[in-house]
Amino acid sequence: MVGLSIYHWYHAKNNRFGTHWQKWGPTYLTLIATLLVLADPLRHVLQDANVWTSPSSYEYKANCDSETLRCMSVTGGLITIGCTYTGFLLLAIAVGWNANIVEKFGELRQRWRELRGSSDNVETSNDPSAPLL
Repeated sequence: MVGLSIYHWYHAKNNRFGTHWQKWGPTYLTLIATLLVLADPLRHVLQDANVWTSPSSYEYKANCDSETLRCMSVTGGLITIGCTYTGFLLLAIAVGWNANIVEKFGELRQRWRELRGSSDNVETSNDPSAPLL
């Protein structure tokens, strides 16, 4: 993930167009995503090193006998689920943003319509046997 952050930074550094947020947004989101995804492994390392030894550092409740969502502690829910999934969501958004994926899907849609010989002003038909566009 650090390598992806460096790639986004390098891509933004060479980009001369757009506002500050348009230029550096994917880099910021990737860096935030990296920190969020690494929160749970950091919690594990702090527990293993006996730095964070209080019961508040546990992923699961003490009196629960299974490792399910039902037995997850507040810390486990916030860090394991909240930080990790939010981090991966931000990472996906940052990668799509950096790749201009929305614009590319729009171009793909336009090319698809051109190949099929249809235009943007196609009237819809109520005939169920009519071909779908």
